[in-house]
Amino acid sequence: MLTNCFEYLGGVPEELVFDQDKILAVRENYDDIIYTHEFEKFKQAIGFKVYLCRPYDPESKGLVKACIKYVKYNFAANRVYDSLCGWNAACKDWLVRTANRKQHGITKKVPSEVFSDEKAHLRPIPHTIKQPAAIITRQVRKDNTVLFEGNRYSVPVGTFKPGIEVEIKNQGNSRSIWDIEGETLIATHVLSKDKGKLIQNTNHRRDHSQRIDELYQKVLGILGNTEAAATLLDAIRKVIWPFALVFKRWNLVIILLL
Repeated sequence: MLTNCFEYLGGVPEELVFDQDKILAVRENYDDIIYTHEFEKFKQAIGFKVYLCRPYDPESKGLVKACIKYVKYNFAANRVYDSLCGWNAACKDWLVRTANRKQHGITKKVPSEVFSDEKAHLRPIPHTIKQPAAIITRQVRKDNTVLFEGNRYSVPVGTFKPGIEVEIKNQGNSRSIWDIEGETLIATHVLSKDKGKLIQNTNHRRDHSQRIDELYQKVLGILGNTEAAATLLDAIRKVIWPFALVFKRWNLVIILLL
């Protein structure tokens, strides 16, 4: 929606004002605002500043609420909604005909004339975000499952943490679950066409962390406790997770736990 807004305006403003919304911000930690993964990537790609209204603060929220109220009671009132395309077309006509041509009661300026001057200060829209890729994220539930398209898909025991999110990627008929940075594969499931089902990998019910740590240290010792060996094992553990290490004499075999 923001991309469509920038294209309609013909550029990107320096700063955008938002009301508090869970789609944009996860939480505020002593004025350090933590944005959602998708919005943070979008904000960095385009390069605009964000002014987030404080909760229960009418003075800061007035910038947003006044615009919503104006459209709600001057355009939406007494109009019949039949389709999204028709609604958008009617709104554009109303903007040209009424809203942007009417002199502002306080500033005594016409919005369309003011915008024609301000438009010169808008920054060009980056071509890389014309059609941003869809990012599917879900929160991990307390029972170590992820809700997706009406079904619950299991993740390994211990994955859940308060507020933790994962990213879901399409891979043909299967769906892979990754950490939010997209670097560590957590689980892979075949997509179910049913609804209300629990799609569970029985291996996810076992806690392998202690066993893996023991095997990690054992392999590290076999490889001489060198820095290069630790780097290798860390890379294996990061890419192939969860996994088990099985030893037979001095041969190392990596087995994926399926």
